[in-house]
Amino acid sequence: GGGVFAALVRSVTAHEQAIHALRDLFLRHLFGRLAKKAGADDIELRATLCASQIIGLGMVRYVAQFEPLASADIPRVAAAIGPTLQRYITGPLD
Repeated sequence: GGGVFAALVRSVTAHEQAIHALRDLFLRHLFGRLAKKAGADDIELRATLCASQIIGLGMVRYVAQFEPLASADIPRVAAAIGPTLQRYITGPLD
């Protein structure tokens, strides 16, 4: 959601611990596990690409509040971003 995520993203620029927490969450616990479970190669790159997409989305949606993305409903955003995340996890990287 917006509140906790926005606070975490905002704190990344000022706190080293927040950077490590965000990196650990997205790269190791979430997207790294997904890529490994999918049998993907280049797990670290794939996880980093996914994390960049989600963190960028969070910045634009919850921190900078760019419209119409900031007020778009979650199913619509998920439908738009899902194929990109899927490609990052399972698709070719060339």
